[in-house]
Amino acid sequence: MQVGAATTSSAVDTLMALTAAPEDKGRAAGFKMAGNVGGIGLLGALQIWMASNTTAATTGLVMVAIVLATAACGLFIGDEPPTAHVVHSGSLVAHAWARVVAILTDLWATVRSRDGWTGLVMCAAPVGAGALVNLLSGLAPAYHASEDVVAMINGLGGGLTAAAGAIVGGFFVDRMNRRVAYCLFAGCTALCALAMAAAPMTPTTFAAGSLAYRFFNGITMAAFAGMILEMVAHGRAVATTFTLFVAVSNQAISVVTYLDGQGSAFRNLGATGTVLTDAGLTFLGIVIVALMAWWLRGRRVPAVLPRAPSAAAPR
Repeated sequence: MQVGAATTSSAVDTLMALTAAPEDKGRAAGFKMAGNVGGIGLLGALQIWMASNTTAATTGLVMVAIVLATAACGLFIGDEPPTAHVVHSGSLVAHAWARVVAILTDLWATVRSRDGWTGLVMCAAPVGAGALVNLLSGLAPAYHASEDVVAMINGLGGGLTAAAGAIVGGFFVDRMNRRVAYCLFAGCTALCALAMAAAPMTPTTFAAGSLAYRFFNGITMAAFAGMILEMVAHGRAVATTFTLFVAVSNQAISVVTYLDGQGSAFRNLGATGTVLTDAGLTFLGIVIVALMAWWLRGRRVPAVLPRAPSAAAPR
């Protein structure tokens, strides 16, 4: 399942990068991240409800039908490659090796470009990690939140809120600088964490703070995907480059999640320490990005990502 999910994700990312018009990449990213951050909660809630009210076979068949029905939409997307096919003489191995070399060359050129390496810095910095989402269940006892509230936050309520944030974020991202949007809405996420730390530790604070955090995290994720789509749409290694940026970002999320957990031990602050650590790391990431932007100001650094030879007019 993980291999299938990873392969499908790469295909979707490539389709978005190659077929979405530049002015629509934010909306495309928003809907993609709505499925990413909201789909797990929504489909998870549906599966749990069906498992409790129907047979396991019925539940499985419904989930399979949903997957096949949504996957069938891809058949209606024109995915003609924007670059000319180069016919290589010789063996299949030689042809495959030539493709690998072309992809690695394009990937290296991307990493060396200003947009590429600064994008990697933004992915590695703890800007839009949204790691607190992974720890909400563990924070619930400190806020005296019931199991039903936790289930709502991690299930249907949280999924709908995060998906709504991603869709809203997609429209914002198409109307402003995508890197600025990424930092701006990440800062809003951090402010939600600060509000949770400052407010009384009640179930209401937990529910409202968690939903607000997930909403702005959805917007941030849309800005992140839009930013990456903007950077990788020019070369031949679209899927590989997109995956590289996402992999670096996932490592940042893992590190921030770990540090958030360790924050609970600071002066025995418990849940408050975890929430403050998350906010502090987010603001630290924004400062790192701001310093990088200041350092690059006025410097002559190649800024353009590699472009593959064009064989067709852009659609």
